[in-house]
Amino acid sequence: MDAEAPNRLPDRDAAIVTYCSNEACPNSGQVADRLTALGYRDVRKYKEGIQDWTEAGLPTESA
Repeated sequence: MDAEAPNRLPDRDAAIVTYCSNEACPNSGQVADRLTALGYRDVRKYKEGIQDWTEAGLPTESA
């Protein structure tokens, strides 16, 4: 990830939100911490995960 981050996310001031499938998954927190260590300044963790988001009826998009 370290080598690819600047190519995929060149703007270190962009808002970035990391999330997993559910709250039990630790990956989103680890990724957010690593991005912060790489110099990204607006990184947030949605610890509840996409499952919580969709169960709340909130919108999603697919790439």
